[in-house]
Amino acid sequence: DYAIIIMSVRKGDVLEEVKHPFLVVCLDRNKGKVLLPENLPQAAEIQEFLFPNDDDDWSSADGSRNTSKQEFVDRALHKGTTAGYTVVMTLASVMTRKVKSYADGDDHKVIALTDEEEELVTEAWIFVQEKLDWKSWQALYAVIRRSACFLSIPHPLILYANLVLPKLTSESLQTVYSLLMEQLKLPATMEDENNRILCLTQGIHDHCPPIPAAFVPYDPLDNNNALPPLQHSCLPTVAWNASITHNSCRLQVVALYDLDEGEERTFSLVEGGTLQERQAAYQEKTSNDSCDCVRCSCERSTSTLPTTNQTTARLGHLYFQEERLDDALRCYRHAIEVDTSLSDIWHAIGAVLLRQNKFREAQRHWRDAADKHQFLTKHEGISLQLTKQQAYGYLKESSSSNVPSTTSQLPKYTSRFDGLCFVTDEPALSEDDCKQVIEWAESNKDWTTSRHYAVPTNDVPVHNIPQLLSWFNQWMDSVVRPLLAKQFGVVGSSVYVHDAFVVRYEAAKTNNFLPIHVDESMHSFVLVLNDDFDGGGTYFCDHYTTLSPKTPGCLVTFRGDSLRHGGNVVTRGTRYILAVFLYHDPPPPPSKKRPLVPVDDDGASSFTFGFTI
Repeated sequence: DYAIIIMSVRKGDVLEEVKHPFLVVCLDRNKGKVLLPENLPQAAEIQEFLFPNDDDDWSSADGSRNTSKQEFVDRALHKGTTAGYTVVMTLASVMTRKVKSYADGDDHKVIALTDEEEELVTEAWIFVQEKLDWKSWQALYAVIRRSACFLSIPHPLILYANLVLPKLTSESLQTVYSLLMEQLKLPATMEDENNRILCLTQGIHDHCPPIPAAFVPYDPLDNNNALPPLQHSCLPTVAWNASITHNSCRLQVVALYDLDEGEERTFSLVEGGTLQERQAAYQEKTSNDSCDCVRCSCERSTSTLPTTNQTTARLGHLYFQEERLDDALRCYRHAIEVDTSLSDIWHAIGAVLLRQNKFREAQRHWRDAADKHQFLTKHEGISLQLTKQQAYGYLKESSSSNVPSTTSQLPKYTSRFDGLCFVTDEPALSEDDCKQVIEWAESNKDWTTSRHYAVPTNDVPVHNIPQLLSWFNQWMDSVVRPLLAKQFGVVGSSVYVHDAFVVRYEAAKTNNFLPIHVDESMHSFVLVLNDDFDGGGTYFCDHYTTLSPKTPGCLVTFRGDSLRHGGNVVTRGTRYILAVFLYHDPPPPPSKKRPLVPVDDDGASSFTFGFTI
């Protein structure tokens, strides 16, 4: 006997792919104000990404005009705000296609252009005017615009920051800094020259947002070459993705969720936003009165949720992404009321609560859900939380024994950044104990770069090493929590460890620095473990300052959720730190009238902020 299994589409699968789409065009020139300056060191490396190698003829049809591709590349990169992407692909396609017959037709229609579009279309027409008159070129653009799908592409300087900056010498970095300093509004002088790469990188990310673009996945003059049409929905199941590599530009249709066999594929014509904002954008792009997709229908009546549980869960995911956390919880809770087997949704509820800084409620949710539904203990995310609950004693007392000694008196410290950050003036841990922490960490084989996907570090979690964990819990109680109480005015006993890990930065490897980010925490701290390295330190980009205590055992404590920071490049040796993410979540004040909240045997309140499983 044979069983036929129809595989569903999995999240992230590429459903369709078009190589060298007909058009890549910038829609809003004002979004690309920062230009690539002349003489930018090693800029040729990103030109290969921006302008794929091909054999397109860049000469005019009659040979009277011979514009080299490099000449146009240089012009596009260094002149105008279109940042190089704008019309290069357009020209590469138009000049190799038989558009003359279209230009001679009578059915083309000229449309009204915005100021930005008129400037863009005029600039492009200069290079094709031997083939198309102005009216025909406008008409071709009208067809293109009606056929386009919309998404964003990275600014060329983002590619430059990611691909080129880390490889530059100090002299080249100085050149780049001088060329971009005014455009990126960077300080003329730097307190520490080692800050330069992170300062440049973050300046580029802050001032070079993605460029809104239109892609046409097929020749708009050849309807036989079109992809299957996709219906619009503000709760899409697929999305367009532009993949630009050193030798090609690809347009892909990517699944946003696991899709059942035969399930309709929809994509969104509009950006997120309020119902009113989406409706206005939809009307502008389609000339239809309103969007009647499932999301818009539900939002017109706030008490209505989608008719299918799968759609309700997906709507919750979308609200989570848009930081509409209460709406996400409403969808998630409804989904598990209908179907308790949705393990990802049980996990997502806790993640939303954590995002709302309701740490204890999130942990109780995961614990209680796993107690009630044993299958949840096999969910990777929930299992990890249960492991950390046990390791760090979130919901019960923890004990420690046989641990190294710690500094008995709290170290003195200096306040920085208006009380958002503190640096100890003396060690909070002895040098011998720092060496012991490194030894424990290095004896473990579970070093990984996969735990923090947004800003990966080479690290090992504290809860994976029993001796290190035992010491850490005692040290947190005797030193860190009392210190945080003095520094930030928090209730020390209500400071919870969300994550703790030893990090290793090696000068000779690619993991020698950490990009700018904010932590998934309320408070964070970095414990310096060694001093036999050069470079490194925690760089706070909004203050253009690196804090790098050189004495092992010193602490840098700060608001991890509000201070953007990164790890400066280690230029020699290996730097070890202990990094810890914390949440402060004190219990509500007791009622003066009568106890409304039952108390567990361990003395912890079972109050769950109105949430009941």
